Amino acid sequence: MLEIFQYEFMQRAFLAGTFVAVVAPLVGLFLIVRRYSGLADTISHISLVGVATSLFFGLAPIPISVILSTICAYIIDKLRDSKKVFGESALAIFTYGSLGLVSIIISTGRGFSTNLGSFLFGSVLTITVENLCYIIPLCISVLCAVIIWYQKFFVVSFDPELAKISGVRVGVWNFLLILMACLVVSSGILVVGGLLIGALMIIPAVTSLQFRLSFRNTLFLSSFFAVCSLWLGLFVSYYFNLPSGGSVVMINMMFFGLSLAVNRD
Repeated sequence: MLEIFQYEFMQRAFLAGTFVAVVAPLVGLFLIVRRYSGLADTISHISLVGVATSLFFGLAPIPISVILSTICAYIIDKLRDSKKVFGESALAIFTYGSLGLVSIIISTGRGFSTNLGSFLFGSVLTITVENLCYIIPLCISVLCAVIIWYQKFFVVSFDPELAKISGVRVGVWNFLLILMACLVVSSGILVVGGLLIGALMIIPAVTSLQFRLSFRNTLFLSSFFAVCSLWLGLFVSYYFNLPSGGSVVMINMMFFGLSLAVNRD
């Protein structure tokens, strides 16, 4: 059964996927607490625009994805704060706008639509050593940020008004959280796919919340569920010849269903 590790592309997939799975639900949990979980999905769609643009011009997709998603996510956050756009409407506008722009780029690109497919749903075959050089440092940066500034993110996420009174610059920490979400999405877009990376951020976090633990322990548990689903999903993908992204997400759904069954009271 361990023959899967004889192939370098699978080794790269497990390495990249593990780093992404550790940090994705950490950021996702803070977004959920802020009632901003939809941002993960919107960022993933914006990232696809960056990927399509980079393929069109022959550039590295991950850096372009990070830059574009960060700019757009910042604009979304400012629109919400300004009250000019109600609630989740800003997310919907950028989500649909991104999809429309991707379709236009694909239609004019001629020839890279096949490559873009691996970014839509994930493909372990496309993870290169160069990609690892982007993915691993980005994930480590996010993990270090969560560890070092955990208390700041905790206060800002749970009670932004109290944070303001306490002298915390809420806007700065909100932007940093958004930046971390963009880094996670851009890092995981090859492993799980742009249309599914949001699931790896949100579902393990929601699953861990069912156990009603302390917030810190919930963070640890969410990473545990994400890593387990990632590894099991890659095994299922390899041995049953299924898409890696879809397999990972369905394992996540299975864990979520089990968490509901175990915590029925």
